[in-house]
Amino acid sequence: IPETNMTDSIFSRVFSYRQRENHSPLENFLTEIFAYCLESDAKFCSDFFSQCLYIHIKSGDSKIVTQEEYDGYGRPDVEVAVNNISILFECKVEASERKNQLEDYATILEKHKPSNNSKHIVFLTKYFEHKVLTNQKINLHLIRWFAVYELINDTHSQVTNELKNFLKERGIEKIKNFKLKNCFLFQF
Repeated sequence: IPETNMTDSIFSRVFSYRQRENHSPLENFLTEIFAYCLESDAKFCSDFFSQCLYIHIKSGDSKIVTQEEYDGYGRPDVEVAVNNISILFECKVEASERKNQLEDYATILEKHKPSNNSKHIVFLTKYFEHKVLTNQKINLHLIRWFAVYELINDTHSQVTNELKNFLKERGIEKIKNFKLKNCFLFQF
């Protein structure tokens, strides 16, 4: 997966993930477009952080990168640094989390980010997946793509509204069934 430069145009960023044999670029396209919207649309960025993560930031204060490699721990899809906050995103559409992926991201936050920073991992998925981190110092946010879809409105940029259209075109805008593993449901 190529590392992207946030100063590249959105078209250059998504082109690096063009269709290849046995690999669909949908997840990477969506990640790059989402990161671009966070970076270029200050209102969307502020709304996403406050309404989905309950983190209040000043517009324009964030530094956003995608596909940063951490030897031995993986490559978070999106990384956001703002004030004294470090946030790593893992964005999924149909794929599953690789073994220990979120725990590896927690290690990245502990080893590579300032110790006084508030640390967060965002697991952004099409389907609900229950996840828990062993490291209680890291805030885990389980967000679904439909929440991003519902958040976007006419006050956001044209590109952000195109993200909303893309989510709908791909059927990612709807609340999807829960996928619960090893859970028992009790009815009273």
